[in-house]
Amino acid sequence: MLETNKPRTYILLHGAWHANWCWKYITPILMEHRHTVVAPNLPGHGEDKTPFTKITLKTYIDNITDIITSSKKPITLVGHSMAGIIISQLAENIPDKIDQLIYVAAFIPGNNESLSQEARKAKNAGISSEMIIDEVNNEIGLKKSKRVKELFFNTCPEEDSKSSLALLQKEPFRPFIEPIKISKERFGKVEKLYIECLKDEALKPEDQKRMYTNAECEVTSIANADHSPFLSTPLELAGAILGKTLAKQPETKLMSRI
Repeated sequence: MLETNKPRTYILLHGAWHANWCWKYITPILMEHRHTVVAPNLPGHGEDKTPFTKITLKTYIDNITDIITSSKKPITLVGHSMAGIIISQLAENIPDKIDQLIYVAAFIPGNNESLSQEARKAKNAGISSEMIIDEVNNEIGLKKSKRVKELFFNTCPEEDSKSSLALLQKEPFRPFIEPIKISKERFGKVEKLYIECLKDEALKPEDQKRMYTNAECEVTSIANADHSPFLSTPLELAGAILGKTLAKQPETKLMSRI
């Protein structure tokens, strides 16, 4: 286990249909503990206007590789949901630049498998039932349904779930179907922590368990976390990332809720 009191550099990677706004509660907590935090928008997300027609899984990998290699110190990568495929491939490509992978209710396909292949192993259809796929334009939209809220934000405060639903965007399609290539010699040697969300309806705990067991991760569980623990249980998530229990803070100190 890495020393958590030593200042570290965290790169927080959002999942599909999201952007870096999802880390608004987590970033200030990590920074209060003297850590450096980078929370980029992946290409085509948030303020990044890269055309979807130009986005592949490699586009994501190359973008984050540039951020990592600009740092003089090893990086801790935190990946939520879809971003699990990104941090896994980065660990394979540049293992010596990464001191730890932290998966937050994230996908970890096996070698030569894609996110969509891993998702098909689930007994629960999850978000796939709400997706609108447009292969020609390389995009996946989401239906405007109550089920999206139930899948992503089922234990979140109402205010957070409403504002987050309004921020969800279309997602590039190709990264979902392109396989990662990982090995025990490179990916396997990087320390891994999986933060398991036990109230997750989008990626059920049994599916999380299948993946973190195959990837040989250490595991921390958050009992009341849904698929968006950065909103539903931010203090617990930040504590899991830091490897410590954090004291409950006043609402005014959780910067995202003021």
